[in-house]
Amino acid sequence: PNGVGAVLNAASDIASSEAALLLAQKHCFFRASAGVHPHSASELDDNALLKIEQLCREPEVVAIG
Repeated sequence: PNGVGAVLNAASDIASSEAALLLAQKHCFFRASAGVHPHSASELDDNALLKIEQLCREPEVVAIG
């Protein structure tokens, strides 16, 4: 619509990364990012990093942050 080909849904934590992926899987014009905002970096642990790695394997995830 109006020349917009795709929308990147920027995530800021694990929950929003998962939500961005679900939205991108539901609507073909959405793309997702996966990652954690620097303000939340202290919350990162091995499980969170593994989850981000897992999310990044999905074709709809096109950015890491």
